[in-house]
Amino acid sequence: KLRHGAEADKMYQKVFDIDPDNYKAILSYGYHLFFNKRFTEALEQFYTARKLDKRQNNWSICVGIARTLQELNDMDQAEYYYKLGVGENLKSGNTQFYEIGHFYYGLFLKKAGRLK
Repeated sequence: KLRHGAEADKMYQKVFDIDPDNYKAILSYGYHLFFNKRFTEALEQFYTARKLDKRQNNWSICVGIARTLQELNDMDQAEYYYKLGVGENLKSGNTQFYEIGHFYYGLFLKKAGRLK
């Protein structure tokens, strides 16, 4: 069952009480906050997940950071994280996520008026 709002916050807190360094749960909570327009809190969670993930440039984390920064109108940093996430997938040979990441990056460029 999908949980929302305060109920979801309580569920995530239970997970963090058991495993505070679970970057996947932190990442998931970041997306929960993002989709509930709690952008500053979401960004904190994404940065924490990035710090805890051994890969650091994990596509899901980079796109979460980039989309949140975009909502907060920090377009230069958003572009940096989009490029970082797309580049990481290209290096790893993960073509499916590379194409998805490239799609998100293209949408960002269009919305930000940065297409050349």
